[in-house]
Amino acid sequence: MDLRVIREILRTKMPNEETRQLQNLSVKCLKRLFPSKIEHIPIEIRKEWHPFSDQKNISSPIIDVVVGPLAITTTRINEYNLLFENTRVSSFIQKVIDIHNQNLRENHIPRDVQILDDFREGGYTNPNSRSFIAIEIEGREDRKVVLADIVNVAAMGRIGIIVAKNEKVLRIFVRLLYYLYFLQKAGKPTFKTGNVIILTQQQFKNILR
Repeated sequence: MDLRVIREILRTKMPNEETRQLQNLSVKCLKRLFPSKIEHIPIEIRKEWHPFSDQKNISSPIIDVVVGPLAITTTRINEYNLLFENTRVSSFIQKVIDIHNQNLRENHIPRDVQILDDFREGGYTNPNSRSFIAIEIEGREDRKVVLADIVNVAAMGRIGIIVAKNEKVLRIFVRLLYYLYFLQKAGKPTFKTGNVIILTQQQFKNILR
């Protein structure tokens, strides 16, 4: 492979300065918003997490920001359930849900469409996840990249949050999310994304303050 192509691939995989700043802000603010422990188990908040770094035969995604406790050698289903009962955590989750639903309406998704899980009633698409929250920050308009981000946060988090860097990228995410929902309702092969929340960068920053 041409050396220039290799450099370009590596460059596109590396977070830019804007993404790094948002990663650092997210880690700092989430540490303030979340309790330090749940059931005597520390809450881990990391950036650039490799969920399958111990399995060399898997093409492991890199999650921009993740909130644990992380389920690597054991499940954390009970701890994640308890986190939903924490007042500060539930307040944060409700805020992101409200803005996500607003984004769906503003992008003309029908009001009777229930894309998101009912977390308060225990309706979890991914109860046995590897993290409590998985966050991806995305500014590219490549639909393949956007689809991969949706799959990664849905698979790795009890809750997956997509942070779109602008309104155009947000619209791409919303439309793909609705498409996957439509396939599921039509009984077509698809990927379940009922745990995925989509916000703009500015909306996410406002919630973190």
